[in-house]
Amino acid sequence: VSAREQAEEILRGVDWAAYGDVVFFSKSVGTVVALSYAAEHGIDARQVLFTPLVETFRFPVAAGDSCGARVIAFHGTGDPWAATEEIIRICEERNVPLYLTKKANHSLERGKAMKDLRTVKKVMRTVKKFL
Repeated sequence: VSAREQAEEILRGVDWAAYGDVVFFSKSVGTVVALSYAAEHGIDARQVLFTPLVETFRFPVAAGDSCGARVIAFHGTGDPWAATEEIIRICEERNVPLYLTKKANHSLERGKAMKDLRTVKKVMRTVKKFL
């Protein structure tokens, strides 16, 4: 069973119109699932993309409005699963605010526990502002 099929099964029957604000949080392959699911089902969800893949951006990204961005992304420049230059280019083209962590891997880690904890704190502060 694919991740997308799992999402379809889990979210089947949700009355999205009953919610005033929908936010999808996703990471890695899940970012592909989140954007594709929202696009296919016509859900105007805000999206928090943790370490998106280049493939994530094959799907529409909700445009921001006067209140701000509808999508934000976090990427580590040492991520072997997503080319930094491509992620930067795509986010710029689509007006997606991108928060880079230098030398961080696909988990936004750099191998130094205290630095990694500071990164988590910084990321969560940014997410809180977005919400």
